Amino acid sequence: MIFFDKFNNLMRHLILFALIILLSCSSTENNTFSGDWKLVNLFRDDEAIPTLEGPTIISSFRSDNLVFYYNALMYYKVNGDSLFLYDEQTNELGRAFKYEFMDDGMLSLKFNRKLKSDSVKIINITYESIWSKVD
Repeated sequence: MIFFDKFNNLMRHLILFALIILLSCSSTENNTFSGDWKLVNLFRDDEAIPTLEGPTIISSFRSDNLVFYYNALMYYKVNGDSLFLYDEQTNELGRAFKYEFMDDGMLSLKFNRKLKSDSVKIINITYESIWSKVD
């Protein structure tokens, strides 16, 4: 009987210790689509695209899966490392991105565009936009 009491105490301590380790090792990073994001850079096939003069471009993610993307109201879905933006009124897919949360509150959105250069040849162009979280 004494053996089982000591074993029970040992198991409680081990479980408590494991929970403390798990909670302390979990990431405190907030890698979610929420709040406002400012466009920082644009790239086409890893070459910077000069930005146009004008107002700052802000994308704004809301808690109900709504996003203002380039001043268009859309809703979004996340699947793995993919972000899908749908037209809010027609429910049609408007944009599809591969996303990556980077260091220091930065977000990368990438997509491929296929262009027909002639009747046979198709060119793949990779675009990437870098966004900074607005405080």
